[in-house]
Parts: sequence; structure tokens; C-alpha cells
Amino acid sequence: MAIFYAEASYMPLAFFVAIPLLFDVIKGNRMGLYAIASIFILCLLKITLVAHLYSDRIVQVEKITAEHKESKVIISKNGLPEELKPITWGLPFETLLITTLSDKDKCKTIVGAASIDEYERFMGLGQFINGMGNTIKGSIDTSYFKLDTSNYVIKWKE
Repeated sequence: MAIFYAEASYMPLAFFVAIPLLFDVIKGNRMGLYAIASIFILCLLKITLVAHLYSDRIVQVEKITAEHKESKVIISKNGLPEELKPITWGLPFETLLITTLSDKDKCKTIVGAASIDEYERFMGLGQFINGMGNTIKGSIDTSYFKLDTSNYVIKWKE
């Protein structure tokens, strides 16, 4: 799954390269159009082939949020399911969005941390902690995300 994320970071570059290429191909012969259509079809095929990875990740996020009754939890990266371990930086946002979709009044957020040390300084603040070791002050829309201001609960498994 991490390979797909790495490839997705090339998308802006591909956009700027593809536009001039597309205009050059349109002026030329039909083979160029067939080549671009083939590339487009291959990209759609690749998305279809990796879609199950994202579906599995959403299922695991739903399971892990159901396991914890607290609204804010920090757990060790080792305590996460295998589908969630490769990319933990997005887990707080994913859990927040998925729990909000199911029940707007009971949002939850879970942080998967490699080390508790990086989060200890935020423990008394009661703010949303993202997966990159920072807090996001004032950027969470409290009219939509009804996340309480309590402190995070640490559930650490080695």
C-alpha cells in the first residue's frame, strides 16, 4: 500500500508534463491518442486492483474505533492491525471522519504512535493531535466534529 502513496506524490508532476504532451499528441496522428487512452485505461485498472487495500483499511479503522470507548486515544504502533501500520500519520483524521459519518455527536480520534515521548507534551492541552506529532489548534470545525476537549487516554502495548 505504501507504494501507491509514493506513486500518488508524482501526480502534480504528471499533470504538468501531460498537458503539453497531450496538445502535441492531438496535433499529431491517431496513434498518440491511442497511447494516451491506453495509459488512462491502465491507470484505472491499477486503481481497481488496489481498491481492496483501502476497503480493508476502512474496515480495520471501524474495528479499532469500536474497540475503544474513549473519544481520544493514543496507542502504540505495535498494537495496530497490520493494515494500519504502514501509514499511521493519517489515522487520527481517518478515525475522526469515519466516526463522524456514523454518529456526528460521538466523534473519536486514535493516534498510532511509535513512541509516547513525542506526544507527552500535548497531553494536558485537550486539543486534536494529528499523526505527525503536532496539535491542530482551531482548525477542527467544532460545529461538525463534536470532539470533546478531554485529554487523550494512553493505551500502550509493546
